[in-house]
Amino acid sequence: MRQILVCALLFVIAGSIFFVSGQERQQEKKGALQTSDARSANDQIEVKTDHFSGVTTVKLKSQVILEKPDHQLTMEIETKLGEKTTTIQKKMK
Repeated sequence: MRQILVCALLFVIAGSIFFVSGQERQQEKKGALQTSDARSANDQIEVKTDHFSGVTTVKLKSQVILEKPDHQLTMEIETKLGEKTTTIQKKMK
């Protein structure tokens, strides 16, 4: 009787170990898919940082908004963050 209980206990422990390792592999695959999706989205955005001036330039690459046979509408955005303005530039605005 004791041998049957020990065998059953070993069987349950081994099964739970295989189950947990399978779940971890599945989570790793999901994580790899999410990072590949993030990389494809990252291809549309370009970030450049000038370490000397501290200015960061963020550029959204050209995106097609509307595409019809007779015309096409695209959008591209570029902005600079951390750019310092002088007193003269402030007065001109």
